[in-house]
Amino acid sequence: VFSGVSENDSDAVEVKIPVHSGETLGTEILMGSFSNSSRVMLPLPTELLKEHSQELSKSSTISLTVSSSPFIKLTGGLLYLLEYPYGCVEQTSSRVLPLAALRGLIEKDLIPDISLAQTDKYLKAGVSRLLKMQTKSGGFGYWPGNKNPHQTGTLYAMAALSIAKENGMYIPERSFKKGVKYISTLLNTDNNLNENQVAFASYVLAMNKSLDEDFFKSKYQNISRKGVEARMFWTLAGIKSGFVSGANFYRGGKVNLASLNSKSINGAFNAKYRTHAIGLLASHATAPNGDFTHRIAKALFEGLSPSGRWTSTSDTGWALYALGDYYSNHQLESGPYSVQIRAGSGQDKTITIDKNYKKVELSPETYFENPFLDISSSSNSPIYYKAVLKFPRVDYAKSGVSKGFYVSKTIENLNGSKEIKVGDLVKVTISIEKDKTSQRQPYRYIVIDDPLPAGLVAINSSIKTEEHVSGEAEKDSYYTEDGAYVLTPSFQEMRDDRVLIFKDSDIWNGEYQYSYYARATTEGKFVLPSTKVQLMYSPQIMGLTPKSLVSIKASQVR
Repeated sequence: VFSGVSENDSDAVEVKIPVHSGETLGTEILMGSFSNSSRVMLPLPTELLKEHSQELSKSSTISLTVSSSPFIKLTGGLLYLLEYPYGCVEQTSSRVLPLAALRGLIEKDLIPDISLAQTDKYLKAGVSRLLKMQTKSGGFGYWPGNKNPHQTGTLYAMAALSIAKENGMYIPERSFKKGVKYISTLLNTDNNLNENQVAFASYVLAMNKSLDEDFFKSKYQNISRKGVEARMFWTLAGIKSGFVSGANFYRGGKVNLASLNSKSINGAFNAKYRTHAIGLLASHATAPNGDFTHRIAKALFEGLSPSGRWTSTSDTGWALYALGDYYSNHQLESGPYSVQIRAGSGQDKTITIDKNYKKVELSPETYFENPFLDISSSSNSPIYYKAVLKFPRVDYAKSGVSKGFYVSKTIENLNGSKEIKVGDLVKVTISIEKDKTSQRQPYRYIVIDDPLPAGLVAINSSIKTEEHVSGEAEKDSYYTEDGAYVLTPSFQEMRDDRVLIFKDSDIWNGEYQYSYYARATTEGKFVLPSTKVQLMYSPQIMGLTPKSLVSIKASQVR
C-alpha cells in the first residue's frame, strides 16, 4: 500500500503482488455419481504418497462438490479452459464458445464453481482478444499481430463470436461483418479447403443467415459421399438456415456411434471428440429425446479424462458446448436432502443441500492417513460429485520429468562472473530436445513456459524504451555457438512472472535453444521454479526441469 498526505488531501493505492509457491502443482479430479452411498479414492500417485505424505498433508487442498444436477460434470472442463494460461486464436475461441453457450445456465446458478461475474469477465476479455487477432482481410491470425489469417482458427473464432452474439454479448458490427464476408469469400475462392472446413464454414454462415441456398443445395446433394463430421455440420447448417428439416438427419446413410469413432479426426488442434460433439448438436437439434441422442452424449462423456477435460482445449470447448445444449432442458430434483461425508480417518460431516449444489473443503491430513472418501445421501435420486485434490509435485521438483521432451536451463552472467549481483545482466538459455523414441513425427504447437525467480526481471528488447543487449544477433542465425538449432518463436510474451515462448511450426530431432536476457534487481536467495515444455494439443507430451535456487548478492556500489 502506497499512501501520501499533502495539507488537507490524502490518497492511497493498493497493489497486489502474487506470491507463487515455486512448486509445480498437480491436480487430480474425480467425478462420478452414486445412489445411497459410495466409497471413492482420489488417484494420487502411490509412491508420491508413500515418500512425501507429511509434505503433501501440509501443502495440499481437497474440495468436494455434491449436487443432484449432472451440470457438475461440466465444471472440470470449464475450469480447465478458464485457467488455461495461453491464448492463441483456437484456445481463446474454445474458451468463449462454451462460456457464451452456458451463460444462461450459469446465471441460474446451475453450474458450480463459476459465477456470472466471472463468466462475463472472461467473455469480455476473450472477445476483446479475438478481435485483436483479426487481420485486415477479416480473417483471424493464430496469434495477435499475425498478418496472415489461420483458416481453421478463423472458423473457430467466428463460431465463438457468433455464439457469443447469439447469447447477448456485444460484438462490434463492422468487425463481425468483415469476418462473415471473409468466410464467404473463402468458400468461393479457396479450392484447398477440405470437406470438414467447407462444412464448418457453411455452418458458421448459416448461424448468421448468410449461407447461400444454391451453394448449400449443390453440396447437400452429395452428402452421402462425405465424411461423418462434414455430414453433421451440413445438417446443422441446413437446420439453422431453414433449408432442411430435422427429418433429414439420417439422409445419406445411417449415422451410428461406430462411424463417429472411426471417423473422428485430430486435425490441426488434435480435436478427437469434436465429431462426437457436432454429432450430439445435430442429433439433439433433430430428436432431443431420441435414444441415439442419449447414446452420443454418453459416448462423449466417456472421452472425459480423470482431470475433467477432453483431449485438448479444442474438443473440450466443443464438448462443453454440445453437452450444455443437451442438458439445457434438464429438470433438477427439488431438495432439500442431506449428504454425509467422511474424508479418510476424519469425523463424519453432514451437509444439507437445499439449492443446486454445495462445496466443502476437506482435511488433507485425515485423508492421507486413510485415502478414501465415503459419501452417502438421503436422496433416492442419483447424486453427482466432484472431488478435487491439488498437491505439490515434489517428485518433479527433485529430478524434473521427461515425457517426450528433455529440458535444461542455464543462467549466465554476461560479465563472465560466476556470481550474480544486483544490477547484473544475465543470459537465460533454455534447451529442449524431443524424445526420439516417443514419436517419429515432428512436434508442432509447442509452448515453453519459463517462470522467473522473484529477483530477476526479463528484458523485452522488442520494446523501444527497453535497453538493447549486445549479442542478440545470434537469434538471426540458424545455430548457436555450441551447435544447437536456434529456436525462433512464432510468438512470445514477456510477463512479470514468466516468459512464454510458442513455436507453431515443426521441431525435429536435435537440440533447440532459446535465449533471453534479464536483469538482477533484488538481493537474496530465490526459488527457481521448473521450466515446462509441452505440446499444447497433446499436453501429456511434456518435460520439466528440476526446481532449484538462484542467489543474487548485493551490489558493491552503495
